[in-house]
Amino acid sequence: MSKHHKKENYSGEGVKLVGSLDELIHLIIKDPQEQMWASDELTNKGPVHKQVLSALLLKRLYQLVKTIEKSSGATFLLQDGYELRLEDHKDVQVLPVKMPVNLGSNFDEQKIADAIAHAPVHEVLAYAMCLQVIEWSIKAAV
Repeated sequence: MSKHHKKENYSGEGVKLVGSLDELIHLIIKDPQEQMWASDELTNKGPVHKQVLSALLLKRLYQLVKTIEKSSGATFLLQDGYELRLEDHKDVQVLPVKMPVNLGSNFDEQKIADAIAHAPVHEVLAYAMCLQVIEWSIKAAV
């Protein structure tokens, strides 16, 4: 395990530098308790550099959704994907965002999902949200 994964930071540096992620969280996750959980994961978990990178990426993805909605008339819709069960120390966490893994028939999506399930929860959550926006953007552009 690399040294930057040994301890968790609870600084919220990404949000301090980039701003709130609530708009995208509320767009993708509807349940208020899951929204609070997701906000805590994305804001406070993991090393500071990942907090900042995730916040920057997710903040810009929200702007991308709004730009595409405005230019295309399409409304953001959650995409189908895998419901991931992530092992977080002793607990199993079901991710409130499905992970779209749409790579075509030449890929084993279940093996991909299984590999992802061993990553830190805050990372998988950020990636799942990114993939939701990317998949919707691809469909909205067609």
